[in-house]
Amino acid sequence: MLEMKAIRMEFPADANIIVGQSHFIKTVEDLY
Repeated sequence: MLEMKAIRMEFPADANIIVGQSHFIKTVEDLY
């Protein structure tokens, strides 16, 4: 079960986007 959480991080907005995208891509790749 995929759990979505909103976490406040002490990083610039751009860093949060990069972390989110890389985590999402890794999750999608794990499905295959």
